[in-house]
Amino acid sequence: MGRFELKVISTVLLVGLGALVAGTLLFKRLVRDTLAVGVNPTTLQSLKFAMDTARSYTRTKRQSFELLQDALAGNQSLRRAVDEGDVERVTRFLREFIKRYDAVERIRIEVHEPGQTPYRTFARVERPKPSAAERYRFYPFTRELQSATGKSLRFQVQFRFPTSFTKKLARTARWHRTYQALYEDIYRRERLFAERYATSYIVLFSLILVLLLAVAVLVTRSFTRRIADLVGATRDVGAGNLDVELRRGSDDELGDLIAAFNLMVAELRDNRQKIAYLNKVSGWQEIARRLAHEIKNP
Repeated sequence: MGRFELKVISTVLLVGLGALVAGTLLFKRLVRDTLAVGVNPTTLQSLKFAMDTARSYTRTKRQSFELLQDALAGNQSLRRAVDEGDVERVTRFLREFIKRYDAVERIRIEVHEPGQTPYRTFARVERPKPSAAERYRFYPFTRELQSATGKSLRFQVQFRFPTSFTKKLARTARWHRTYQALYEDIYRRERLFAERYATSYIVLFSLILVLLLAVAVLVTRSFTRRIADLVGATRDVGAGNLDVELRRGSDDELGDLIAAFNLMVAELRDNRQKIAYLNKVSGWQEIARRLAHEIKNP
């Protein structure tokens, strides 16, 4: 195989491999983008973020319930009023507390004095019943303390939380699980689909590349063979053989070059014949001059 053939085949091979690699990468990206239209990973991430945010909000809300419980039980003015037995003052404080914090549903303070067995209800304040359209989930908190006079105080606070929020959270969680399963299934199918069709694409393109290489070998070999014949004929002409004549072959630039070479050889051959004829004529003229000289000067 000649150097020219190697250059042509190497060029075809490099171009084909580059197109194969680029086509494979673009094909996988095309499959991924096409499937992402139906199931977008950003939507899955947004659902997860919304669900995590809602859960974080729920935890924060429960922590705020505990802080409100601690604030109520730790209020020194309220505890002094309980020690003093001022029910009206305690009730007024609890009503203001419920009015200020919408999450508080009911507050009950129980007192246990030394010598008494059960706790007795000292004060109780409850929010009006919600309407039928309003639904709440309740969270009770209890805190027991000792007063300055030795009484045992029990603060029972019931907080409320809209069930609509928990329902939305549960619905979002279901959506997330469904979407997650759908995304995983489609992602698995995407990989199988991409690998299967990428393999088919590689095999098909490889066959085309092999065919192109075969055609390139045939074309370049025919071209280089004619070039080699032209080189050999040129050497023969240089050695003095003017009887060579090449077949033109195809009607292309190389054929034009071969035709020009044949014309050049034909002209050289004619010129050589003319030169031989002129040499003979010159020789005859020389003989004639000598004969004329001998006749004049015997």
